[in-house]
Amino acid sequence: MVPFQFISHLGIAEMVPPGGQISFKEIAAKTGLNEQIIGRVLRFAITMRVFHEPERGMLAHTKVSKAITDSSVNDWLKTASRDLWPAATKVTLLHATCKPSLILHYYRHLML
Repeated sequence: MVPFQFISHLGIAEMVPPGGQISFKEIAAKTGLNEQIIGRVLRFAITMRVFHEPERGMLAHTKVSKAITDSSVNDWLKTASRDLWPAATKVTLLHATCKPSLILHYYRHLML
């Protein structure tokens, strides 16, 4: 989820020209972040087929990244990565660490 949060909040998909490419260095300059960090996170996204690296240090669109340029998709991605994912991890942690009776009490409290 980290690459999706990174991409959506920084607007990286919108920086890539349709049918073209942009360098990691240009993205770093536009975002004010270190080029090495940009490269690491974007290469992680590339492993999930979110972007494509046609040549070393260059970023191009895939079908997934083109979809993220749509404002409604990007807004959903921001919400999912900022709000929904952290909440889901807390519920998972609750299930992993608590007795079943405490989990039921927690869910009953939410339903009130």
